[in-house]
Amino acid sequence: DNGGLFLRSADGSGRVERLVSSEFGTQPYFELPDRSGLVFAASRAGSPFAFYSVSVDGDHVPTKLDLHNGFVAAISADGKWFAYSSDETGNFEIYVQPYPNPDREKWRITSNGGRDPVWSADGSELYYQNDTTVYASAITTEPAFAAAPGVPLFDGPYIDSLGRWYDVAPDGRFLMVKPGWLSAARDTPLNVVLNWYEELRQAAPANRR
Repeated sequence: DNGGLFLRSADGSGRVERLVSSEFGTQPYFELPDRSGLVFAASRAGSPFAFYSVSVDGDHVPTKLDLHNGFVAAISADGKWFAYSSDETGNFEIYVQPYPNPDREKWRITSNGGRDPVWSADGSELYYQNDTTVYASAITTEPAFAAAPGVPLFDGPYIDSLGRWYDVAPDGRFLMVKPGWLSAARDTPLNVVLNWYEELRQAAPANRR
């Protein structure tokens, strides 16, 4: 239906509802923890890349998030803190701000580079990449927001390309992608087997006991 962003029940029941019109080039990013809406990235006609939020109820009017040159964002599990990387200084660094952010506050977490933030499940740490190393910064939000200097956890090489190429499970385990996955010269070839079912029937006929 001319593009846009749509909502439908996962089991396929119910009607399809349009959340965002086709004037946005949309990419769903994540659902808000309270399930009231979602954040999406968009490149609106005549405008640079930006993040927007949109509710799943009501009039579905997108709200632009105030992230200066924001890229690769993540929201804390309690839905109160928004982390993102930005190159507003000329180098990618990690920033955190409240969500929503009526006072436009923000805190710079890194000073020597950082990309692709991910929150820990309990919100006590913020993970990020800088070159081939993954770091963790301890976060406290009460009585005021504060972030400790990043501590290196482990080193790659792992892919640190455009967008986030890793994730952290609720139990703290990391899922990383090694270089070479996008390369033509892969160490492990990919073999495609055709007519494998026929070969299986010959090797193990149905009446064989």
